[in-house]
Amino acid sequence: MSDAWNDEVMDRRETDVAEDAFQRGDEHPLDDGALIPYRHERLGEAEALVGGYERYTITVDADAESDMRAAVEKLSRKLKRHGGEVRIVSAESHSYEHPFMKTRDRVTRERVPVIVKQIIFTIEAPAVAGENAKLIGTFELAEDNEQVYRIALPGYSEADLEPFIGRWNECDHCGYKRQRHASFVCEQADGNRMLIGRQCSMAYMGLSPADILARAAIAKVLSNSDSEESESFFGGGYRMHMETVVQDAYKVAKKFGGYSKEIADDFYRDMAALGGASDYGNDRTNERIRAEYKERDRTLEPIDYNALADYVETASGDYGHNLRVALTCAYIKPKRYRTVVSGVGMFVGRALKQKKAADEEAKSPRPAAKHLEGATGARVDFIATVERVIPLQSDFGPKSLVAIVGDDGTRCVHYCTSQHMPEAGKRYAIRATIKEHGVNKKFGTPQTVIARAAYSEPDESQQKLI
Repeated sequence: MSDAWNDEVMDRRETDVAEDAFQRGDEHPLDDGALIPYRHERLGEAEALVGGYERYTITVDADAESDMRAAVEKLSRKLKRHGGEVRIVSAESHSYEHPFMKTRDRVTRERVPVIVKQIIFTIEAPAVAGENAKLIGTFELAEDNEQVYRIALPGYSEADLEPFIGRWNECDHCGYKRQRHASFVCEQADGNRMLIGRQCSMAYMGLSPADILARAAIAKVLSNSDSEESESFFGGGYRMHMETVVQDAYKVAKKFGGYSKEIADDFYRDMAALGGASDYGNDRTNERIRAEYKERDRTLEPIDYNALADYVETASGDYGHNLRVALTCAYIKPKRYRTVVSGVGMFVGRALKQKKAADEEAKSPRPAAKHLEGATGARVDFIATVERVIPLQSDFGPKSLVAIVGDDGTRCVHYCTSQHMPEAGKRYAIRATIKEHGVNKKFGTPQTVIARAAYSEPDESQQKLI
């Protein structure tokens, strides 16, 4: 297990990253907009225009302007085969102060905000709509010819497709119920929704299935949605042995300690090597990776498929549904590859975290968390261990959040502003004032906030417990 695989990293992966992997496992946006707003690609939702087009607003860093123009040109070439084009309407430059990053002015030597430079692109592309209605979702027959994948287009959810799931192979246009490869859920201008079979798409919408697929693929790219557009909804392409993909993903996830966006490139590099990727010239990277895993296989415990199935049941939304369908097929299309890999990777990450927690609990079981004894405002003395010290940003000098745990389960938090911070993992005799008794927002357990805390070495005459 990696040395960096600590509690903080595990918590991050289990909350933000795990949710992201399950909800958007096929996608790797530049950054999480909630964490780094100035890198978020989207500034607004798609805007419907007259003439069968939709307008998208996308922002990129200034140094990525040429990349964005090249990407739009590539999308347009792809769509021209279907009688449409993707065009850049405008590209506006703007800049502003970064919300928290600062740099030092070369002249005054003062700390000043970093200036972020961006380009805001306004892009237009043909709407996923025909003469009578627009497309809001699709159903596709799975590789086993029994189950069905369901895919909602950007701006819609599985709730919009739910009313049609039980009769996905019917068609409200021709009235026939038959064995189909795919069908479309369409919405008319008055809000009425209909189920249209693949064979009737031209007659009802004026668009062939290939035209609809091409427009939907462009819409997904421009709206920062998932990337299931790598193959047609209507078959074609080779299949991958699902269990082999799962086994390889399990080996790689055990090496990396799970799966996350941050390690995705290295993760899929190893997956490609295990899948038989060739080396070129004097490069022997893939050969070396395969030799490394061959050595690791000697001590690697087999995957617990029952536990994996239980974990996958917690996946929500259309992604969770598609993941469960893919794992029940013997062979999957390449476009399901990242879905399966991310699911297995997150399963391993959680299993490692649970094992680590169980091992720590077995070594030193802790009593239930409780408040520090004493009334608000009281000055108290107690013995406890500093669990961790987390530096915080402050305009008034050094400041850290000190998490404290007592032998009897007492949990305390101290916002320390002293230049002499306590050390994490060390035991102290603490004198402090009780500021308030509250609840830990993350875990919902009792904790007490203390102030004016003084830390000293405990002596033998002091009590062991609080």
